[in-house]
Amino acid sequence: MAGFRHNNQHLAKNLFGSPSAIDDGEKIDSLSECDQLQVEENTQLLARNAKKEIHEKRLEDLKKQLDYLTETNWKYKTADALIGL
Repeated sequence: MAGFRHNNQHLAKNLFGSPSAIDDGEKIDSLSECDQLQVEENTQLLARNAKKEIHEKRLEDLKKQLDYLTETNWKYKTADALIGL
């Protein structure tokens, strides 16, 4: 009985739909295109965020190295002193 109603509704849509109406197959294609675009957008967003996190981590590491070099600078002679200038 439920299948009969479903078929009748589908026939009614086809019968009373405008000639330029999109059929179900085209709707599925356009939905899959929308899904593909959404996946691409999400992938690009995740890649951007990952690059940003990697960049921020690298900056933090460089700051730590600079702090260490600044703290231990007194232990070493300058290049000018080593070459006799």
